[in-house]
Amino acid sequence: MVADEVRGLAQRTQQSTEEIEGLVAALQNGTRQVSGIMLGSRTLTDSSVELTRRAGTSLESITRTVSNIQAMNQQIAAAAEQQSSVA
Repeated sequence: MVADEVRGLAQRTQQSTEEIEGLVAALQNGTRQVSGIMLGSRTLTDSSVELTRRAGTSLESITRTVSNIQAMNQQIAAAAEQQSSVA
């Protein structure tokens, strides 16, 4: 009778151990997947930061160019006004 109970407990312990091993393996697999996703997210974030930096640089260049064009337009307008007053 006691031996049967000990055998039953041993079987349940074995089953529980196998179940725990399965849970730990699933947890490790999930952790690896999350780690891979986080790495991919980091790569995308780094790429986004670089693209944003480039966009900022481009916008600064556009702003300078527009300012130069505006100055040239003012010079052209002044020259045209001088020519019309001379003529």
